[in-house]
Amino acid sequence: MDSHGDDASDGDDVYVAGWYNDGSCYWKNGVKINLTTNGDSQAFAVGLRTNGDVFVGGYYMNNHHYVIPCYWKNGNLNDLHDTHSFGDAYDIAFKGNDVYIAGEIDPQSTDNWNACYWRNGNKVSLPRSGYGATAFGIFLEGNDIYLGGYTTGSLFTYDIGCKWTNGNKKPFCIWC
Repeated sequence: MDSHGDDASDGDDVYVAGWYNDGSCYWKNGVKINLTTNGDSQAFAVGLRTNGDVFVGGYYMNNHHYVIPCYWKNGNLNDLHDTHSFGDAYDIAFKGNDVYIAGEIDPQSTDNWNACYWRNGNKVSLPRSGYGATAFGIFLEGNDIYLGGYTTGSLFTYDIGCKWTNGNKKPFCIWC
Protein backbone atom coordinates (compact mmCIF):
# COMPACT_ATOMS: atom_id res chain seq x y z
CA MET A 1 0.00 0.00 0.00
CA ASP A 2 1.29 3.45 -0.97
CA SER A 3 -0.62 5.96 1.09
CA HIS A 4 0.63 9.53 1.17
CA GLY A 5 -0.95 12.93 1.28
CA ASP A 6 -2.07 16.05 2.98
CA ASP A 7 -4.83 16.50 5.50
CA ALA A 8 -7.55 18.94 6.54
CA SER A 9 -10.34 19.02 9.07
CA ASP A 10 -13.84 20.43 9.27
CA GLY A 11 -15.40 20.25 12.72
CA ASP A 12 -15.18 16.60 13.71
CA ASP A 13 -14.48 15.43 10.13
CA VAL A 14 -10.89 14.65 9.08
CA TYR A 15 -9.84 14.49 5.41
CA VAL A 16 -6.59 13.03 4.08
CA ALA A 17 -5.53 13.10 0.41
CA GLY A 18 -3.40 10.35 -1.04
CA TRP A 19 -3.26 7.36 -3.30
CA TYR A 20 -3.57 3.67 -3.07
CA ASN A 21 -2.55 0.87 -5.41
CA ASP A 22 -5.66 1.42 -7.51
CA GLY A 23 -5.53 5.21 -7.93
CA SER A 24 -6.10 8.59 -6.32
CA CYS A 25 -8.37 8.96 -3.35
CA TYR A 26 -9.01 10.79 -0.17
CA TRP A 27 -10.21 9.53 3.15
CA LYS A 28 -12.98 11.17 5.15
CA ASN A 29 -12.91 9.96 8.74
CA GLY A 30 -11.05 6.85 7.62
CA VAL A 31 -13.45 5.98 4.77
CA LYS A 32 -11.71 5.82 1.38
CA ILE A 33 -13.33 7.83 -1.43
CA ASN A 34 -11.91 7.01 -4.88
CA LEU A 35 -11.14 9.78 -7.34
CA THR A 36 -9.72 7.44 -9.98
CA THR A 37 -9.70 3.68 -10.28
CA ASN A 38 -6.28 3.14 -11.84
CA GLY A 39 -2.72 3.58 -10.63
CA ASP A 40 -2.02 6.40 -13.11
CA SER A 41 -2.71 9.24 -10.68
CA GLN A 42 -1.81 10.57 -7.27
CA ALA A 43 -3.45 13.05 -4.91
CA PHE A 44 -1.22 15.26 -2.76
CA ALA A 45 -3.46 17.96 -1.24
CA VAL A 46 -6.95 18.39 0.13
CA GLY A 47 -8.76 21.66 0.79
CA LEU A 48 -12.23 22.29 2.17
CA ARG A 49 -14.41 25.29 1.34
CA THR A 50 -16.76 26.66 3.97
CA ASN A 51 -19.68 25.70 1.70
CA GLY A 52 -18.68 22.01 1.94
CA ASP A 53 -16.87 21.68 -1.41
CA VAL A 54 -13.92 19.25 -1.28
CA PHE A 55 -10.91 20.07 -3.50
CA VAL A 56 -8.13 17.53 -4.01
CA GLY A 57 -4.94 18.37 -5.95
CA GLY A 58 -2.52 16.04 -7.69
CA TYR A 59 -1.98 14.62 -11.16
CA TYR A 60 -3.28 12.01 -13.54
CA MET A 61 -1.67 10.39 -16.55
CA ASN A 62 -3.26 10.96 -19.94
CA ASN A 63 -2.97 7.75 -21.99
CA HIS A 64 -0.18 6.49 -19.69
CA HIS A 65 2.09 9.23 -21.06
CA TYR A 66 1.43 12.84 -20.04
CA VAL A 67 1.38 13.69 -16.33
CA ILE A 68 -1.33 16.36 -16.10
CA PRO A 69 -1.59 18.58 -13.00
CA CYS A 70 -5.19 18.65 -11.88
CA TYR A 71 -7.68 19.01 -9.09
CA TRP A 72 -10.88 17.23 -8.27
CA LYS A 73 -13.78 19.36 -7.04
CA ASN A 74 -16.31 17.16 -5.26
CA GLY A 75 -14.90 14.20 -7.20
CA ASN A 76 -15.01 15.87 -10.65
CA LEU A 77 -11.66 16.07 -12.48
CA ASN A 78 -10.37 19.46 -13.71
CA ASP A 79 -7.12 20.02 -15.64
CA LEU A 80 -4.92 22.89 -14.54
CA HIS A 81 -3.45 23.49 -18.01
CA ASP A 82 -3.15 21.93 -21.47
CA THR A 83 -2.51 18.22 -21.88
CA HIS A 84 0.88 18.72 -23.55
CA SER A 85 2.64 19.55 -20.30
CA PHE A 86 3.79 17.57 -17.30
CA GLY A 87 3.18 18.72 -13.73
CA ASP A 88 1.86 18.25 -10.24
CA ALA A 89 -0.47 20.10 -7.85
CA TYR A 90 0.79 19.99 -4.25
CA ASP A 91 -1.22 22.38 -2.08
CA ILE A 92 -4.55 24.26 -2.08
CA ALA A 93 -5.68 27.52 -0.46
CA PHE A 94 -8.80 29.66 -0.76
CA LYS A 95 -9.51 33.38 -0.62
CA GLY A 96 -13.06 34.54 -1.18
CA ASN A 97 -14.26 32.79 -4.34
CA ASP A 98 -10.69 32.21 -5.58
CA VAL A 99 -8.90 28.84 -5.52
CA TYR A 100 -5.08 28.84 -5.40
CA ILE A 101 -3.08 25.69 -6.11
CA ALA A 102 0.72 25.40 -5.72
CA GLY A 103 2.80 23.07 -7.87
CA GLU A 104 5.13 22.68 -10.80
CA ILE A 105 5.11 22.16 -14.55
CA ASP A 106 7.56 20.94 -17.17
CA PRO A 107 6.14 21.97 -20.55
CA GLN A 108 8.55 19.83 -22.58
CA SER A 109 9.16 16.81 -20.32
CA THR A 110 12.83 17.69 -19.81
CA ASP A 111 13.02 17.37 -16.00
CA ASN A 112 13.42 21.15 -16.04
CA TRP A 113 10.59 21.95 -13.61
CA ASN A 114 9.07 25.39 -13.18
CA ALA A 115 7.45 26.33 -9.86
CA CYS A 116 4.05 27.92 -10.29
CA TYR A 117 0.64 28.39 -8.81
CA TRP A 118 -2.76 28.49 -10.38
CA ARG A 119 -5.40 31.03 -9.44
CA ASN A 120 -8.79 29.73 -10.59
CA GLY A 121 -6.99 27.50 -13.10
CA ASN A 122 -4.78 30.27 -14.56
CA LYS A 123 -1.06 29.56 -14.19
CA VAL A 124 1.35 32.08 -12.65
CA SER A 125 5.03 31.12 -13.13
CA LEU A 126 7.53 31.75 -10.32
CA PRO A 127 11.22 32.69 -10.70
CA ARG A 128 13.87 30.07 -10.04
CA SER A 129 17.62 29.60 -9.79
CA GLY A 130 19.52 26.92 -11.65
CA TYR A 131 17.88 23.97 -13.29
CA GLY A 132 14.38 23.74 -11.83
CA ALA A 133 11.97 24.67 -9.06
CA THR A 134 8.91 23.32 -7.28
CA ALA A 135 6.34 25.00 -5.02
CA PHE A 136 5.02 22.58 -2.40
CA GLY A 137 2.98 24.90 -0.19
CA ILE A 138 0.83 28.01 -0.50
CA PHE A 139 -0.47 30.40 2.15
CA LEU A 140 -2.63 33.50 1.68
CA GLU A 141 -2.79 36.43 4.07
CA GLY A 142 -4.41 39.73 3.20
CA ASN A 143 -3.24 40.60 -0.32
CA ASP A 144 -0.05 38.53 0.02
CA ILE A 145 0.65 35.15 -1.57
CA TYR A 146 3.36 33.03 0.09
CA LEU A 147 4.76 29.83 -1.42
CA GLY A 148 7.42 27.45 -0.12
CA GLY A 149 9.52 25.00 -2.10
CA TYR A 150 12.97 24.68 -3.59
CA THR A 151 15.11 25.41 -6.61
CA THR A 152 17.69 22.99 -7.98
CA GLY A 153 21.30 23.89 -8.72
CA SER A 154 23.01 22.75 -11.89
CA LEU A 155 21.47 19.54 -13.24
CA PHE A 156 20.37 17.90 -9.97
CA THR A 157 23.52 18.68 -7.98
CA TYR A 158 21.80 20.31 -5.00
CA ASP A 159 18.47 21.73 -3.88
CA ILE A 160 18.03 25.13 -2.26
CA GLY A 161 14.99 25.69 -0.07
CA CYS A 162 13.25 28.93 -0.94
CA LYS A 163 10.09 30.92 -0.53
CA TRP A 164 8.22 33.23 -2.84
CA THR A 165 6.35 36.26 -1.56
CA ASN A 166 4.08 37.82 -4.16
CA GLY A 167 6.22 36.20 -6.86
CA ASN A 168 9.62 37.30 -5.48
CA LYS A 169 12.00 34.43 -4.68
CA LYS A 170 14.12 34.39 -1.52
CA PRO A 171 16.48 31.51 -0.60
CA PHE A 172 16.28 30.07 2.91
CA CYS A 173 20.05 29.90 3.31
CA ILE A 174 22.34 32.90 3.71
CA TRP A 175 25.05 31.67 1.27
CA CYS A 176 22.62 31.04 -1.65
